[in-house]
Amino acid sequence: MVSETISVATPDTCNVSCNIVGVSGTDGANSSDWQVTGPLNVSLRADRSGKDKNGRVYTVSLQCTDPSSSASTMKTVSVTVPHDQGH
Repeated sequence: MVSETISVATPDTCNVSCNIVGVSGTDGANSSDWQVTGPLNVSLRADRSGKDKNGRVYTVSLQCTDPSSSASTMKTVSVTVPHDQGH
């Protein structure tokens, strides 16, 4: 597992809180291939099946909310985790 931290840039005038709300992945990835470990932290499996040397690509879904207005928005980011060369 590889630990990843998602960075979120917001204007200094905003009091926005962001959280990971979902993860999906390629190469037959399933929910045992990731673990959300904090609001913007996730551990992702690097090893994969097959002999292809490409890594896994995960899509991480974020929700950011402004508590003063209850407005929220969703954003997805792609995270590529290199192939575990031991397999």
